[in-house]
Amino acid sequence: MKYLPRELCEEGKWMAAMDDIDFIRDNEIIFHGSFQVLGSRLLGLSYPDYLRFLQSRGATLKGKAGYCYGYFKDKAACQKVCNLLNAKWKEVVGGIANAG
Repeated sequence: MKYLPRELCEEGKWMAAMDDIDFIRDNEIIFHGSFQVLGSRLLGLSYPDYLRFLQSRGATLKGKAGYCYGYFKDKAACQKVCNLLNAKWKEVVGGIANAG
């Protein structure tokens, strides 16, 4: 799994999103669910603080119902956030591998 800039339905709006992801629960692969909070957890932030973090990096916040989310008009700014999230994910995977 890794984060990469993914263009939203509107051209020129980028979101830090995971590539194809699959999780296994009770021996069944799950391809759905809201994983917006994973980025906040990787950075040790609450979801509202994560949104403020994204905003401080140039993101615009959107969403009135359900989960609010951040998107970038600048793909390079989005890529920087993706790079940070990927580094944190690598630490998590490394910690799990070393624990086993």
